[in-house]
Amino acid sequence: MTVTTKNPVITRQGEAVINNDQQCTWIGANGTRSTYAFSNPSRSNILIFQVNGAPEDAMLGDGKLNGQHTMQPNQPTATLRGSWDVAGQEITITNLSDPNADCKIKIS
Repeated sequence: MTVTTKNPVITRQGEAVINNDQQCTWIGANGTRSTYAFSNPSRSNILIFQVNGAPEDAMLGDGKLNGQHTMQPNQPTATLRGSWDVAGQEITITNLSDPNADCKIKIS
């Protein structure tokens, strides 16, 4: 199920697409290993997003999940992936992309 409301909440399983200046809250189950993917469907705009609240050992690509991340345009099928035990934590993902650019983030 894909959530398309403004500032959606994902619990355990699901997807969300958030526009510029929106955020998504992801609430995982304690003791459950989660796999997540972020993708930039834009063919012309750089996606910038911030992740907060993840466990310190959670990784995204080659770096920590917590922090700011950038995905280049023209790579609509490129995806950053990771996996970790969410330990029941509430994770916030914010789209920081240029408000004048049409740049969405797909979270699954």
